[in-house]
Amino acid sequence: MITKATVSERWLLLGFIAIFFLYVAITPNTAPPGKYDRTCWITWSNYIYNNGLQNIYKFGVDYPPLYHYMLYVYAVLQGGDTESIVLGINKIKYITLFFEVIGGYFLYLIVRGTFKTNWKAFSSTLFILFNIAYFYNNIIYGQIDGIYTCFSFISVYYAIKEKPGISLLALTLALNLKIQALIFIPLIFLLNTNKLVGNFSIKNIIKWLLPSLVVQVCILLPFYLAGDLLVVINVIKTSIGRYTYVSMGAYNLWALIFNEPFQMHDGFGIGGLSYNTIGFLFFCLFSFITLWPTFSNIALGIILKQKPKKISTEKALLIGTILPIVFFYFNTQMHSRYIHSAILFAGAYALYSKHYIPYILISLAYFLNIEGAAKIFKGDILPYEIFIFQPNIVSILYLLTLISLLVILYTTKKQKQYY
Repeated sequence: MITKATVSERWLLLGFIAIFFLYVAITPNTAPPGKYDRTCWITWSNYIYNNGLQNIYKFGVDYPPLYHYMLYVYAVLQGGDTESIVLGINKIKYITLFFEVIGGYFLYLIVRGTFKTNWKAFSSTLFILFNIAYFYNNIIYGQIDGIYTCFSFISVYYAIKEKPGISLLALTLALNLKIQALIFIPLIFLLNTNKLVGNFSIKNIIKWLLPSLVVQVCILLPFYLAGDLLVVINVIKTSIGRYTYVSMGAYNLWALIFNEPFQMHDGFGIGGLSYNTIGFLFFCLFSFITLWPTFSNIALGIILKQKPKKISTEKALLIGTILPIVFFYFNTQMHSRYIHSAILFAGAYALYSKHYIPYILISLAYFLNIEGAAKIFKGDILPYEIFIFQPNIVSILYLLTLISLLVILYTTKKQKQYY
């Protein structure tokens, strides 16, 4: 017998499917001209179809492996015809869109306990899914950051639910899409500590790690058989430090320090330290500040031989919001879109805790930054002259967001926990 609640859940799942197809229907079949990444998607898809997925790294690509599988699927759906791949390239947005809607579904799962009805929880997710700061990256700009964001969020979700095997599997998929997912490893580790400590055994460790190891081997196997495994590893290693400028379009800390951070080499510096090193040290410092309260409580419990206290969902979402902000705000070589994952986590935190101001601030700052850097709505290459689009103003908005989140982290004693 199907209960009323079960029927409700099924209708809401259909609602997320409807959102996906609504976006498909209204997404314009156009793309900003001259975008480097869009050209890459075309040439890589064509090469993969004609020469085999396993040989793509012989073409000199610079992306982790998992997205090439998605490009292969796209090429197959286009029939492998070069003209179809070129003309239909805007359809590739639907792949990222699919994962963005899945991210919205898991957001619903995590916040539904905070609402009186499932319908209210579902409708609240529209506050995120139809936020221009969330959909601009893919629908307008044609980027794929929504995919690794989805997997990172799923990893945190299952860590909160104390299912380390699925959590680590989702993290593995995120890392195979974008190396930026590394920033979530400390949080996911801390969230899984309760389960790891309480149920530690070789058998459980193998059970939790095996799915991730199997999936990782399967992802890399074609490239290993083609003799390109070391090339894949080198692509991942060199993805850090590839662009040696203080900023690649990010209106972060460096926009407050330099008038033209996009033209300043980050190898320069002061006091014997390069700007790159200074930024990284600030990132480490603020990551430590963010993680310390949680880490110290867990460490103290282990030292006292007590079962570590469970990290509240509210605190997990708060930390998940702060980490991508400090990664983006202090490091050099940042693109405007590298803070994208903070939007989904900030939205989830806002709905869960009912603290909406940080979400509004980060959404505003991110939209102003990504549009200010891309200038798609403006339609030309000249910088915005409007006051609110100025890099130093946007940088201050980011800073206010970070400060407000850290204040909440250190002043809120009792965190909400609905499941």
